[in-house]
Parts: sequence; C-alpha cells; structure tokens
Amino acid sequence: MNKPQAGSMTRSPREFRARRVLLVVLAFLLVAASCAGGDAGTSPFVVGGAGPGEELSEPADDGPTGGVTGSDGGVTSSDRITLDTGPATAYAEVNGERFVYEAVSSLNYTCEISPDAVRVNFQTPDGQDLSVQAGLDDIGWSGQFTFRSRGEFNTQYSVSLGRGPGTLGVVDGALSFEGVADRIENFDVLDAEEVSARVAVDCGESGEGADPMAVVDGETFTFPLSGSQSVDCAVSSADIGIMIDRLGRDGLQLSIDMSGGPDDWIGSVFVITPDGDYIVSLSGEAEGFVIDGNTVTYAGPIGTDRGGEVETNVAVTCP
Repeated sequence: MNKPQAGSMTRSPREFRARRVLLVVLAFLLVAASCAGGDAGTSPFVVGGAGPGEELSEPADDGPTGGVTGSDGGVTSSDRITLDTGPATAYAEVNGERFVYEAVSSLNYTCEISPDAVRVNFQTPDGQDLSVQAGLDDIGWSGQFTFRSRGEFNTQYSVSLGRGPGTLGVVDGALSFEGVADRIENFDVLDAEEVSARVAVDCGESGEGADPMAVVDGETFTFPLSGSQSVDCAVSSADIGIMIDRLGRDGLQLSIDMSGGPDDWIGSVFVITPDGDYIVSLSGEAEGFVIDGNTVTYAGPIGTDRGGEVETNVAVTCP
C-alpha cells in the first residue's frame, strides 16, 4: 500500500462513501454496455452474461485487485475453499437466504475454474442467474460476481473483487467467496445496499467425472455440460429426459427420451454430429439400454441419415 504523501489526510466517511458510489456507478455502466443489443434471453443486469448461442466474454478489469489488505484493497485470495456444493451446481447466500443454481435446466451453461481464471454462467429462463468472470495476475484477483434469485428481475447482487472486502478461495474446478455484495434494486446503483454474501461453485462432473459421450461407428464424441446452450438431465426408473445441446458451439447434440419403464419402454436415442445424424427407436425391454443410478447407457445398432445402421455406445451420468 502506498504511504500517504506529506500533508495528506485520511479519507472521511463521506469521501469513502463517494468513492464507493463512483465504483458502483462504473460497474453499472459496464452492465448497461453489455446489454446493448441484447435479447429477451439475456439478463438485463448480468455483466458478461451470455445470451442464447453466445459465449462469455473475457474477465473484465475492475481496477485494484485482490490479496491486498486495508479499506482500499480488493479481496484476500486463498488457495483453498471454505464452502462447497454438489457437482455442476452453485449457490449464493445473502442474509441467510440461499439461491441454488444447477447446470441442469440452465441455458448457456459455462463452468471453468482454474487457479488463475474463472468463467461461470448459470442462466435460466426464469432469471435465477449467476455469472462470475475473474482473473488472477501478479497483483491479485480482478473481476466480478453478479447473481439474482428466481423472478427477481429488478434486484441484483454484485461483488467487485477489486473493492472487497472478502475472501476468495479458488482451486481447480471450484471456488468459494465470503464477503460483501452490493444489493441493487430497480437499477438504482446510487443507493446500493451492502449485504453479507457467501458463494460456492463446483464445476465437477458427477459419477467418475467423465463427460457424456457417444462412440458412433468407432468415432468418439464427447458432450461436456460446460459450454452447452442448454442442459436437461433427468433419470428415474420409469422416465429418462436427457438433452445436451452444443449445436451452436461444435455441432453436437445428444438426446435420450424414454418413458414407460422399466418393462415397457418407448422412446429413442438421438445423436447429432458434424458427420451426420443418428437415431434408434427403442421399445419393450429396450435391448442394450441400461440404467444404473444416475447413469444411462445404450449399446447396440443405431440408424444413420445416410441409410443403414452402425454400432454405437452411449453413456451419460446426470449430476
């Protein structure tokens, strides 16, 4: 921290409040800029949030960064997490109220956390959104968290890592934050209220950590949940509803739609790849189709859009 110059004075509470308001205004202007030209699928608040078919932008620089103590510093960083959650999920707590975010039923889901970069986006049709974009350099962490509860379109919570106070823990695939957020109502950033906040994110896959995959005619295709335009993944003994849509990113889509089990199945397994489309209709005992907990597999012939059949092996483990 720089030493005060001769003749300088400690900031008064009024001066500190004015500086804080200015930083909040600047953050809001970034929000407004990110929303220009957006559509109904894009949150009107979320900095760096992605609309349908869009990818997250690079982490924004919000000034002085983490690992600095004192009233003018950012968050304190740590190489361990103090909060945890389930795989492919996140939560934010504000004043004892918890908002839960899940990859399943999310739009434009992205979850990439390394020790020096974070890109997270849980976006839902009903507005329960969470966005984190942050980066670490030799000074510390910079970036921002923004999150909202379901249906609360006029209320957003914002965490600027460059301002603090708080503690950010980051490990491969997961993060935790405990500190202060700004509660912004009705777009009024000048009257933002400071509240206590806790955030946990886990990008891990369920089961053994393997991405959903399909081996079609000897060629393997993977369908990571992170980076998908939409994710649905529901498994029960009687019904299966799986859709992993990556068409806008890499031309891949995997769908398993089955009902009537376990003895009288009706449904299909459908795979779209850049090389072609493949589908098999299953009924009755659905030979080759197996459910084991949250894992669904199919091994057997599948029809091609060019005519004829090839062998396939499909495996999906839902979070």
